[in-house]
Formats: sequence, structure tokens, C-alpha cells
Amino acid sequence: MDPRTSAQDVMRCDLCETAVVQMHCDTCLINLCTACVGKHMISDESKKHEIVKFTLRKTTPLYPVCISHDKEQCEMYCKLCDVPVCATCLASDQHLGHKLLKILQVLDKKKEKITKELAELNGTIYPTYQDIASDVQNRMSQLEKEYGDLSTAITKHGEDWHREIDKLVKKLKAEVDEMKNTQLQTLWKHLDKINTTILQRNFKHF
Repeated sequence: MDPRTSAQDVMRCDLCETAVVQMHCDTCLINLCTACVGKHMISDESKKHEIVKFTLRKTTPLYPVCISHDKEQCEMYCKLCDVPVCATCLASDQHLGHKLLKILQVLDKKKEKITKELAELNGTIYPTYQDIASDVQNRMSQLEKEYGDLSTAITKHGEDWHREIDKLVKKLKAEVDEMKNTQLQTLWKHLDKINTTILQRNFKHF
């Protein structure tokens, strides 16, 4: 079991993975033991590492890095340019006369807006779409039933028609057989008369 993820074990240092966590780097967001703090500080000297006690982690704001001035953190926000600005930006004339806000205030407002939109989404929009989805599913089920009933009715009508056609065919065949028998009887009678006539003439010759 990984000692860093075990709920029954103490937190371990992210570097040495053995010593108990005592410190935290808010810049890199990693946990450190006291012995590994120095090693971490020199591992990337391009960053300004904010080392705090583990119990005070995340209390130091993690400011965004300036896009114009490397390694500079932006604690302000230019409303006109819609960008975070660092101390070097403020010292220049680039944002002179522009309305500046503390970036944490801007982030809090955006967080508040997101929270409000999320609440609206969960409270109104999401249930509405759930109702729509449920209605569509009900309509689909109803269509399945209606078309199933229609298919059954067509099959029943087909069977009824087949029975009627079979009766009609049987009747027609019976009528044909009766007509055939009647005509055959007539022809047999006629043939008998002819044969009788032939016999009578033959007897006269004798």
C-alpha cells in the first residue's frame, strides 16, 4: 500500500517519500519534510518558492505569472485590458490611467459568478432538461406501443383477409367443379344419344 495515500498512515514527503510532511510549497503545490526543503528550493531557481507550514498550506495566494515579464507574479488586474498585471507592468506607462483591481477580488467575483451560474444550472436548467429528456423518453415509449398496436392490427387484418380469400377461392373452385360436372353430364348424355343412334342404324343394315 502506498504510504502517501493510506488513510491510516501519516502524510509523507513528495520528494523522499519516507519522512513525515512538515512543510508545503504553495508555488509548486507539493508537500515536503524539513530535510527536503533546501533540495526543493534549488531544484528550480527560476521560481519564487513560497514555503509554508503544512498546516498553513494554501493560505498564501498562488498568483498567476505575468505574460510580459517572466517570473513576476500578478497581484493586480487591468479591467480595460482584461489581463493580470505585475509590479513591473504597473511601473511602466502601459496601463497608465486604466482602472486596476486586486486580482483576488476579480477571482472572487468570477468565482461568485460561476457559483451562481452553477446554482442556476443545478436548480433550473438541469431539471428542465431532465424533464425534457423524460418527456422524450415517454413519447418514444408511447410511439413504440402505438406502432406495435398498429402492426398487430395489420397482421390481424391480413389474417382475416387471408381467411376471406381462402373462402372465396374455395367457393369459386366449387362453382367451377359444379359447372364442369354439369357440362360433362350434358356431353355424356349427348354422347350416349349419338352412340344409340349409331347402334340403331347398324341394326337396320342387318
